[in-house]
Amino acid sequence: MAINTNRDSMTANFNNTDPNKLGLLNALFVTSFFTLVYVVFSLVFYSFQFLPLLLFDALLFVFCYFVFRYTLDKFIYSKIKLIYKTIHNLKVSKGDEKPSEITAATIENVSLEVQKWGEGQQREIENLKEMARYRREFLGNISHELKTPIFLISRLCAHPSGWWLGGSQYQ
Repeated sequence: MAINTNRDSMTANFNNTDPNKLGLLNALFVTSFFTLVYVVFSLVFYSFQFLPLLLFDALLFVFCYFVFRYTLDKFIYSKIKLIYKTIHNLKVSKGDEKPSEITAATIENVSLEVQKWGEGQQREIENLKEMARYRREFLGNISHELKTPIFLISRLCAHPSGWWLGGSQYQ
């Protein structure tokens, strides 16, 4: 149980991150790893020099930051674009307007679009549930209304006196 709680807290820490923070964090990890490797090899094989290490770390950090940031931006943009196109295709299939070209400005507003779409879907689901409830209630009422006269007719037909055929009511 403690493992799930720890994992949930780690997930919560990454929920509010943006590509800048993730790029910095990943660049820091890569730079730290290569710094550790450089220090170990320089101490084992030759003398340790601080200036080349500092220069190498700075260049590596800047390079990794921009590479990670660029790839994260492209990845996120492609996923949001896919979601946005899917929503627009669903709208078009229902007779709404044709989707316009997706730009960076529309990607920024995708959260509002998804929220509006979700609310519309939720209203539609509630409407379908209400209609299903009415259907069940209607079928129950019809069933009751049909069973009552049929039951009475079957009882009258099964009555031994046969009064409906002209027999005496009391025997």
